[in-house]
Amino acid sequence: MELTKQEQRAVMLETQTPAYALTSTTRRAIDLQYRRASNLRKAFRDAGINVPVKTRAVVPHQHKYVSGLNVPSNLQTVVGKEANNAFTRLQNRAKKALEGRNAR
Repeated sequence: MELTKQEQRAVMLETQTPAYALTSTTRRAIDLQYRRASNLRKAFRDAGINVPVKTRAVVPHQHKYVSGLNVPSNLQTVVGKEANNAFTRLQNRAKKALEGRNAR
């Protein structure tokens, strides 16, 4: 039996959530991040503005090189084009810094 994308995401988030983040206080903080994006998305839609609003992990939950945790400090609400490239910019900065160190 194959899982739906929604079920796959739920499994991924469960495995990326550390035990200390399962407390009710931390769980509420995580839920607040997602609710904030939902409310902002609804406000834009009600105003007739079509802008993407997403809750993203600063360090992606699934990536070729790293695996970020599902904790409040790793989540951010982003609006517009920034919703898709925040980690890529961070990764490029790290590459440039390493290249600079290796050039010495």
